[in-house]
Amino acid sequence: MCFRRSATSSVRSGTPQIDSCAKTDDAHPSQTVVDTAHNVVKIPAGVLFRRSDDWYAYLSINGAAKLQRVAVGKTNGLETEITEGLSPGDIVLLHPTDKIQDGTLIHTAH
Repeated sequence: MCFRRSATSSVRSGTPQIDSCAKTDDAHPSQTVVDTAHNVVKIPAGVLFRRSDDWYAYLSINGAAKLQRVAVGKTNGLETEITEGLSPGDIVLLHPTDKIQDGTLIHTAH
């Protein structure tokens, strides 16, 4: 999976808003913007995993997995900002299993 540079990334929190005079089935969901960042690099949170106190991701380089330590920024639980360790255009592995190790041969679909 490729990750991209995003113009804007917002962390949102959703709570239903219910008017005290409305019926329960008239509830309307709302979202509150908690934080916004511009020009950030972000990846799906399922790419990341921890070893000791550090965060890691696997890159796909020339058909092999390469373990890469990364520094993470803000997250909304689905996407995470990467502040160090990955570059735009890198191909990363989503939900790597424990069978993947540094140097494991892999096939990626673009």
